[in-house]
Amino acid sequence: MGGHVESGETLEEALYREVQEETGWRVSVVIGLIGEYTYTGNDGIQRVETDYLVRVDGDLARPQLEAGKHTEFRWLTESEIEVLDEHRDVNDGLIRTIAEDGFAALHAIGL
Repeated sequence: MGGHVESGETLEEALYREVQEETGWRVSVVIGLIGEYTYTGNDGIQRVETDYLVRVDGDLARPQLEAGKHTEFRWLTESEIEVLDEHRDVNDGLIRTIAEDGFAALHAIGL
């Protein structure tokens, strides 16, 4: 899931809005920052992505995925993370890095 900060919006406001728009879920708790990642988009523009670990309210088995924004929905356990290597060439492994950092954040807080 991803999105952009709109004019006049804070990162946290964008997080709440994007989760709602792209999944139908509502952020109930921001647990913490996973990390910030710099990458160059297909258009050649350098971007910074900020990822958070959150709890959400809603039907976790049936997200209301925003049309045209997602190719797949799937929950992964830490032992299944290698599935993220299937399309590594598309994102230079960034999705796997974010997932690994997310699991590390969960371990750090004892979850």
